[in-house]
Amino acid sequence: MGGLGAVVCCTPEAIADQVQPLAVRSRPKTVCHRQRRGTRCGMVTITGEYQGDLHCVAAHGPSGQVLNTDAPKDNQGRGEAFSPTDLLATSFATCIATTMAIAARRQGVELRGLRYEVGKEMSTDAPRRVVRLATQLWIPLPKSHAVAPVIENAARTCPVHQSLHPSVEKPIVFHWAES
Repeated sequence: MGGLGAVVCCTPEAIADQVQPLAVRSRPKTVCHRQRRGTRCGMVTITGEYQGDLHCVAAHGPSGQVLNTDAPKDNQGRGEAFSPTDLLATSFATCIATTMAIAARRQGVELRGLRYEVGKEMSTDAPRRVVRLATQLWIPLPKSHAVAPVIENAARTCPVHQSLHPSVEKPIVFHWAES
């Protein structure tokens, strides 16, 4: 097993070597085997541990940040933390906000104060799955601003939006500031 300060690599063997109790884990230096050869790696490693009672803990390799998950109350869990599907909804909304902010920044515009809300709807039939992520965005700019079409497009083309199955409904409502 990798020790404290272990190098994180994205080969399956290296990932398997890094699995260790999170309590003894320090923030690892993230190095991809391709980076060592001078090419760029687009992989981030997340490690984790199932702790029983439908509770998991996960660590983000590059930052060392840790989060907990719990199964929701409606699916045998305690509901004491984000569920995995809550994190999917969170990923969707934060990806939209971040991608919009990147697009706005490229145009010299700051979107500080942008707010979002996402409603996650689960299927009523088997298999259990997310069927709808209804998102509302409150934009601190008027609809007439020159960057409006650019950031609307960014919202609809963020990486998480592009990664979700086409059967997942993904309506987005934009609320623009008054002119």
